[in-house]
Amino acid sequence: MIYTGNVKRHKPNSPLRPIISRITIPSYGFAKQLCNIIIPFIPKKYSLKSSDSFIDISHSKQPQGILAPLDMESLFSHVPILPTIEIILNNVYRHLELHPPKIPEEMMKHLLLAYTNKAPFRSPSGQLYLQVEGVAMGSPLGCTFAEFYMRNLEKSYKTPS
Repeated sequence: MIYTGNVKRHKPNSPLRPIISRITIPSYGFAKQLCNIIIPFIPKKYSLKSSDSFIDISHSKQPQGILAPLDMESLFSHVPILPTIEIILNNVYRHLELHPPKIPEEMMKHLLLAYTNKAPFRSPSGQLYLQVEGVAMGSPLGCTFAEFYMRNLEKSYKTPS
């Protein structure tokens, strides 16, 4: 059997990270629709739109605040699902400027939980597995959950006076 993947050069013995497409799984389309609904509510305060923005800030003669990169090992699979769903719901249903979606909050909570917790996927050999921790790599909700979680973490950090 031939496996496709990316080599993890930063890890001992350079293991292979398998690439498993989730596009063929029926829940993929629904998860993508949920993303389209909640993405506009991701806090923008601590984000940059492009690498050009980063370059502009780093070359600024009067920088404001502290510029520090955050990195989290195995982020997608370590995003805590239940706390992140609460972060998302808080941003979506209590946003100061945007109107919440027409989906009731309790239903949104159930949908986010259904498409992240124990999400099924097939290995390259066809074996069915369940994602039991964090959000599955390749899920449309993976990056979105990671962004909400990290933005909340950044917001909670207080700069020294």
